[in-house]
Amino acid sequence: MADEEYVDLDGDGYKESVVSDENGDGQYDTVVSDTDGDGQYDTVGVDTTGDGKVDTVGVDTTGDGNVDTVGVDVDGDGNIDAVGVDTTGDGNIDYVEADTDGDGYADFAAADTDGDGDADAYAYDTNGDGYYDAVEYDTDGDGNVDYGVYDTDGDGYADFVAADTTGDGQYDTFAYDSNGDGYVDFVAEDTDGDGNIDVAAADTDHDGYADTYAADTTGDGNPDTYGFDYDEDGEIDEYGIDEDGDGEIDEYTDEIDDDVFDDFLDDDF
Repeated sequence: MADEEYVDLDGDGYKESVVSDENGDGQYDTVVSDTDGDGQYDTVGVDTTGDGKVDTVGVDTTGDGNVDTVGVDVDGDGNIDAVGVDTTGDGNIDYVEADTDGDGYADFAAADTDGDGDADAYAYDTNGDGYYDAVEYDTDGDGNVDYGVYDTDGDGYADFVAADTTGDGQYDTFAYDSNGDGYVDFVAEDTDGDGNIDVAAADTDHDGYADTYAADTTGDGNPDTYGFDYDEDGEIDEYGIDEDGDGEIDEYTDEIDDDVFDDFLDDDF
């Protein structure tokens, strides 16, 4: 049996804590306490590194006799910088928050939303303002992010969504709310997986319907074919062609041989 001693850590005259040497090295490494005075131990602290300082703390916040919250001092600076919570009471940690840069504020979170024991949702505070501005989801449990939702301007509202529709681990479909009204007005796709946008559609008048289209038909990373749906009936009324790749439309026409905008027609945002 590990050496142990009952102690009064808070100086109230009651020995509400037990310290013990669990690894037998002659140094106390574990402390168990009754912090609320109800006669039940609800907090355990452990020195896992042997430096004489508690670096892992477990707490029973619900009073059911089981630890449901765990805090860890990962970098050994004396401050808890990662906290895991069992939100469902099944004995497994399903939500974690961490301070990855040591400024005292959580900037990363991970959650197991489906209860399979693996994290599938992740949140990041990328600018250090104390608010999560990027959330990414692994919807199929393969360990790769399938789509992400981002607040790119820091106003507290999501304005950009990216998705991996092919399962290759790379985003290929994008949606953007450019004016912050809460509605998507620009969508784009990388159809060949080369990392460049191949076709895009925009709602330039913000009425909820795409009216302007652009495509890169040469694969050089720049749009060269444009489509305009002036009456927003889901049909291209006029095409614009940049023949020399200078970014300017050289020719307007009513039809083209290969309509690269078929997948975008009739799309409403």
